[in-house]
Amino acid sequence: MRAPGTYTSGTRVRYHGSLTHEHGEYVIADICECPECDAADADAAFYRIPRQPRYVLAAAPGAAAYLEHVRPASLTPPEWSSP
Repeated sequence: MRAPGTYTSGTRVRYHGSLTHEHGEYVIADICECPECDAADADAAFYRIPRQPRYVLAAAPGAAAYLEHVRPASLTPPEWSSP
């Protein structure tokens, strides 16, 4: 199983985060680099917590961003999750 925070662009994932109406399969579009996610990353570094980038998800490769600020804990590779 892939460790949290190690996804790359184009990786298929299953989202199972707090937005239950959005649960399903997506692809990683990019790492979220908005000011809020950058601040959370800086806070983690201050407390010596390993960096866990947040992600931008899209419905398909090359599609527009659909979900932003997604934590690694809210993602699972599709082959490791139940339907």
